[in-house]
Amino acid sequence: MSGADFWEYFNSHGKECKRSTVNTYLTRMTDKGFLVKNGKKYMYAYTKEEFDAKHAEEVLNQRFEGSLLRFVAAFGGTNKISKKEAAELREYLEGLHEKE
Repeated sequence: MSGADFWEYFNSHGKECKRSTVNTYLTRMTDKGFLVKNGKKYMYAYTKEEFDAKHAEEVLNQRFEGSLLRFVAAFGGTNKISKKEAAELREYLEGLHEKE
């Protein structure tokens, strides 16, 4: 989409704003690596799955010092999982171990 396309989209969906505001937003998103500019068009730099994985890694690193064990322990402290989910998690973690 172009900057004008974004501006039209926001204004037609109840988020009235100036073009300069949209341009600032697009510039910041490009600087952070979320968008790629190609001429006058902007494209996503990541698929949803790639973005989710990147975000999860950032949370893991920032909040749990990169430790998946600390994350699971924190999650498990307030939440319960079923035996089936526990088995699936165990199988997943064993699969990660095999990749090393």
